[in-house]
Amino acid sequence: MLTTPEKYFFIIAIVISLLLAMRAINRIRRIIFRNARGVPGLQAIINRSVEAFIKTLSLETVFRQRPVTSSFHALVAWGFMFYLLVNIGDVLQGFLTNFIFLGRGPVGVAYRLLADVLSVGVLVGITALLIRRFIGRPKELAFNEKVLLHPGVSSGGIRRDSAIVGAFILAHVGARLLGESFSLAMTGSDWWQPFANLLSKLWTGSDPHYLTVAHHAAWWLALGLILVFIPYFPYTKHIHIFIAPLNFLLKPRGNSLVVMKLLDLDEEKYGAIDLEELDWPQLMDAYACIQCNRCQDVCPSYAAGTTLSPAALEINKRYQLNQKGFTPNNRLTDFAIKEEAVWSCTSCGACVEVCPVGNEPVRDILDIRRNLTLVQGNLPIKGATPLRNIAILSNPWGGAPSERTAWAERLNVRTMLEVKTAELLYWVGCSSAYEPRNQSIARSMVRLLDKADVDFAILGTEEGCTGDHARRLGDEALFQKMARRNINTISRYSFTRIVTHCSHCFNVLKNEYPALFNATDLSKESIAHWKVAHHTQLLDELVKSKRLQPSHEISEVVTYHDSCYLGRYNGEFDAPRELLRSIPGVDMKEMPRSRENGLCCGGGGGCSWVDMPAESRIADIRMEEALALNPTVIASACPFCVTMFEGSALKSTTSVKVKDVAELLDESVNQS
Repeated sequence: MLTTPEKYFFIIAIVISLLLAMRAINRIRRIIFRNARGVPGLQAIINRSVEAFIKTLSLETVFRQRPVTSSFHALVAWGFMFYLLVNIGDVLQGFLTNFIFLGRGPVGVAYRLLADVLSVGVLVGITALLIRRFIGRPKELAFNEKVLLHPGVSSGGIRRDSAIVGAFILAHVGARLLGESFSLAMTGSDWWQPFANLLSKLWTGSDPHYLTVAHHAAWWLALGLILVFIPYFPYTKHIHIFIAPLNFLLKPRGNSLVVMKLLDLDEEKYGAIDLEELDWPQLMDAYACIQCNRCQDVCPSYAAGTTLSPAALEINKRYQLNQKGFTPNNRLTDFAIKEEAVWSCTSCGACVEVCPVGNEPVRDILDIRRNLTLVQGNLPIKGATPLRNIAILSNPWGGAPSERTAWAERLNVRTMLEVKTAELLYWVGCSSAYEPRNQSIARSMVRLLDKADVDFAILGTEEGCTGDHARRLGDEALFQKMARRNINTISRYSFTRIVTHCSHCFNVLKNEYPALFNATDLSKESIAHWKVAHHTQLLDELVKSKRLQPSHEISEVVTYHDSCYLGRYNGEFDAPRELLRSIPGVDMKEMPRSRENGLCCGGGGGCSWVDMPAESRIADIRMEEALALNPTVIASACPFCVTMFEGSALKSTTSVKVKDVAELLDESVNQS
């Protein structure tokens, strides 16, 4: 189809376009992988390749939220995936005389049908998305006025980028569809291209010369736009098309959700404050970001009206990297996120759970906290108090170590120091040791374990804070100090497993202490036998094995609140619900946001100690959702959730009770 001069011109254009694109892509590569420590090896990449391919092709992670919008996005995404092949075919047909890409057999027929249908799908999808963004102007794509935005964002950069890319997609795919219709008008109908065939009827009877020129022009418009767009592409948000699959393929597993990165306290770098101090997965996150704001939608702190937006954090990083790269004094708190916002994060992990491309804004925030705390000594005044109490008294409440077992008076609870060995080590945790309200949870647990004839003991005054809140508040040194102490204490005794009713202690004992194996004087083998269970898991086992038999009817309408550290962090959603269903008389009602999509109580990430300016309290927002169901009991499986709900302003306006699952089970078992 192309003349010889056109072929040479097109080849030169391809070379120039690719050279410019490679320059931009190489810049991104140097930014992300300037420190390639921790990049998985070839075998790990091969092992993950199938999973990454399926996630990319299926768009399963995109469909977790916004089903209608996601459907339009899928039409565009699937169409452009296929257009990688379509554009190759069109180039070959332009260069080779009388060449039919993939032939006229079944393969060629399937190819042309898919190309035709997906072309229309792309046009429908991108039109709907552009209408949504520029006419509908949905609030989820905006930011509240308190959020720190990079100048490139606040000046309308996202909308401008979307307009340019949207116009390119419409023109590129539209020109290609028109070109096919011109070709069919000249060569005859092809019902395997139904839309192009229908469109070709508009040109029936037209002068063949004009159709040839029109087909020629459409070819150049469709493929010429590609050559113009390719060098611009790496600077747009749509680079996520290629970076997102790399995120699935390369990113280390379990960094911010479940297991935090272990800091080497012998290094001078503690956390991150400058952009260049972020690790490569965090820089990759910026380029993988779709800028869909789904993480902002589910962020409890944003909903409460704070200055925190996990979406803005990633978007701001991208704009700074595109415009300035790594420059001196490139402080994240100057352009990416306000210090106030850093301390507003509850570390609930909802942003990580919902992200379609696997980004982890929580990790950035916690790294910034570590720098602010360990290097600058700059944390909220209220946050310093629990850290000081943990360091001196081994608990954030400031209670005397000698009073740690006061809750167990008259319960005849044995300590591991006395018995040396037991079937079960019951880890009580600081909250239930020192908070009067939550001491009843520990007492209920003791009564239930006694009723089930479980051989258990506690550490008593030997138990210390696990360090969870110290770590979330950025004091990694204090966390590791407490962890070493607890690991050494626990390892002196013999038991089958540890059980705890605190979801924060559960996560630390189960997932984070193992990362310290090499940082202690203990060999990995000496504590490899540790098994950690949450109290709902153990109690569910005991009920199902008939060692506990709930028989007293509890006439309550119960809605269960998922603790972030038990649910999202550790995937345990069923055990507490099974327990509640086993109690006679309990009428269960689910809140709209539950299980993986559950809303935080507001007490994680050290936020039970640190109050940052907000329009409302997260606990009140969650209480309002619960109260809409008219429950008589709001049940949870974490003492921090119980504390937050008990302290809600809405709690005092109703007769609703807040109880741990163990307390309800205790009522049914021990009143029978």
